[in-house]
Amino acid sequence: MSLTDLIRPGQLAKALGVALPTVYSWCRRGLIPHMKLEGVVRFEPDEIAKWVKDRRIPARKNIEVCLPSKERV
Repeated sequence: MSLTDLIRPGQLAKALGVALPTVYSWCRRGLIPHMKLEGVVRFEPDEIAKWVKDRRIPARKNIEVCLPSKERV
């Protein structure tokens, strides 16, 4: 990782499709890996990729389990 690879909060918000205050809230609450450089928040791309991947919820194997009985095929 080089320092030029660090992600800014606005870039992360745009990439994740969330508002900038949401990103700062996640940082304040310790929910997302970040670093503070003299008060400036930055993110390491590899850590963010892992953080996103760790939150993935796999698809259910049998969709019929989700459907009410009258809609099942």
